[in-house]
Amino acid sequence: MLWGARGKWLTIIVALILSGLALAFGGASKVDSDPAASLPKGAESAAVVRLQQRLPSGQLLPALVVYSRDGALTGQDKAAIGSGAKRMAALAAGRRVPPPVFSPKDDVALVSVPLAGSLTNAELAEAVGEIRAEARQGLPAGARVEVTGGAGFKVDLASVFDGADITLLAVTAGVVALLLPSSSATGWRPSPVRRR
Repeated sequence: MLWGARGKWLTIIVALILSGLALAFGGASKVDSDPAASLPKGAESAAVVRLQQRLPSGQLLPALVVYSRDGALTGQDKAAIGSGAKRMAALAAGRRVPPPVFSPKDDVALVSVPLAGSLTNAELAEAVGEIRAEARQGLPAGARVEVTGGAGFKVDLASVFDGADITLLAVTAGVVALLLPSSSATGWRPSPVRRR
């Protein structure tokens, strides 16, 4: 009985070591950013995706910069938004950004920053980070700014899974470590199969 408990703990430790080695030396996974890569080559949906990529809109990935303030945007806010749009033009594809668009109530403003659709995930994350920094620069207190759109959403979604492998491994190992000793302590045994 004592060897059984030691054997279980030894199994857990060996599994953790092997899993850690696999994560450390397994290499980085290759990610294909082509949306049609997972579709069958002859599928109509794959043909549609390929055609969309040839269109001018398929070559751009917009980062939408949304400014807001409770009540209404002030004159200082609007000046900062205009200055920010000029600075963000240096980061945009074609070095041009359309002028800011203001809501009818004047409490929200939108600046669209077109980014190249061919950027890798790392390049896109860097570009969105720079856009966020430029958007915050000089913004008066009380005004808020967020970056969304295709580019912002893609970067935020990718960052959700940062470190997920290690977290998932640790949680799984913890659950196994909790379940194994409790099953041996209660003396649980699978019931024999009865044949009729």
